[in-house]
Amino acid sequence: MPSVPKNSYFVMVVERFSPLFIAVACIVIAIAEREWVTQQINGGRISLDGLFSAVFGWSAIQTGFVFSVFGFVATKTTGFIGEISRTHAMRIFHRYTWRAMVVGFLLTLYSIPLMIWKFDVNQTVQYYIVVFWFALFGWAFASFLRVALNFGKMVSVRDVERIPG
Repeated sequence: MPSVPKNSYFVMVVERFSPLFIAVACIVIAIAEREWVTQQINGGRISLDGLFSAVFGWSAIQTGFVFSVFGFVATKTTGFIGEISRTHAMRIFHRYTWRAMVVGFLLTLYSIPLMIWKFDVNQTVQYYIVVFWFALFGWAFASFLRVALNFGKMVSVRDVERIPG
């Protein structure tokens, strides 16, 4: 096994678990700051309707983008991507991409009823429905970012020109 610098393990752990960390952080902060959050919503400074609608639109677009990335990488057989297509790193990237598609799709579906229902965040159950939805958004956003950054690195490697000029 090749030697890996110690800071690379830290980077790998952050890359792998950042969506989960962000989702958990959303839940912990929302629980700790429940009074402040409900005051902001009840005072009209945070519009749940606007937030639900914005996240719905973003998650639908994000899921389509990630699906496109998945299709591009899965079908490219030449160049740099073709060369790394059978590596462990590419299997990890495929896993990240698949998870980002699934969580984006779930977020899109979860957002639909939230845009229709009228929420009273003073009620505990309704507050936690919104909290877990927002945690799913954090997870989806971090998953999307992870795929986008890794895809950007992969496509930045130029393929060998067969005919110079």
